[in-house]
Amino acid sequence: MALRAVAVAGALLLLVVVGSSAAGAGSGSCQTRCGDVDIPYPFGIGPNCSRGVGFEIECNTRNGSGDLVPTLAATSLSIQVQNLSVESPPMAKVMLPVAYKCYDDPTKTQDFNGEVELNKTGVYRISDELNMLVVLGCNTMVYTKNGNSEGGLYSYLYYTGCIAYCNDSRSAQDGKCAGAGCCHVDIPGGLTDNTLVFDSWNRTKQVDFSPCDYAFLVAKEEYVFQRSDLNKDLNRTMPVWLDWAIRDDDSACPPLALGKKPPAGSYACVSDNSECVNSTNGPGYFCSFKLIFYIRVNFTKLHVF
Repeated sequence: MALRAVAVAGALLLLVVVGSSAAGAGSGSCQTRCGDVDIPYPFGIGPNCSRGVGFEIECNTRNGSGDLVPTLAATSLSIQVQNLSVESPPMAKVMLPVAYKCYDDPTKTQDFNGEVELNKTGVYRISDELNMLVVLGCNTMVYTKNGNSEGGLYSYLYYTGCIAYCNDSRSAQDGKCAGAGCCHVDIPGGLTDNTLVFDSWNRTKQVDFSPCDYAFLVAKEEYVFQRSDLNKDLNRTMPVWLDWAIRDDDSACPPLALGKKPPAGSYACVSDNSECVNSTNGPGYFCSFKLIFYIRVNFTKLHVF
């Protein structure tokens, strides 16, 4: 009996659906990169290149260096952007300032509460899942307050903070942030700005080894306490993750009947392949985009006879 292989040409079409965030439709003449940061739509640089004011990015040279640096255009301070993602969940990584309060045996000499208003146009919320509040110092309490309670028991909707203390100059230890020289705490969702309030006690005996108190929001994976941080330089920044969403008029995904197209107007998810997803940090939504493509697979079928 002879054994023979016969090649049969064929093709198999596979439909593959991949979930990602919707790419936008900015003008072909729009700048899509600033320095080493990609600027995807709905973000944009210059007129008519972004979805709106809240998504505008400025691209300027850093002082004296000539390097191009992207910054958020609609915030109260110039906030450097490190990363913009339109993948799900949509995120922006920025550098926010460190707040401080310094003393001179023990009279206060200078302070800065780190205030940055991120929500002028409603786009951003500080990610409660990816960031934490860190307080450095001796005999100090720092807390953040945010959101108008609109007649509630307290003036603000959110308060959170912690206390850092020192028995002496040896209290703080590298890598430990549990109260001695350093404390940290999770933050609530819905935070729209970076404002920190200091409440300190007598500092006469600590000024020599801890002349300043510091407080900052920071990405959880990007900070490990060091004793030397009790003498940090002023005017520093820390990396922070922001959640962003389309929040036009506190909008959310509209209820759609099966097979119906989304409503016309300002609604963003207009592609047949886009899906609306509600934000989990404040009102608003983003568009999850389904990329559809085909893979052609050639195969050989063996006949044995």
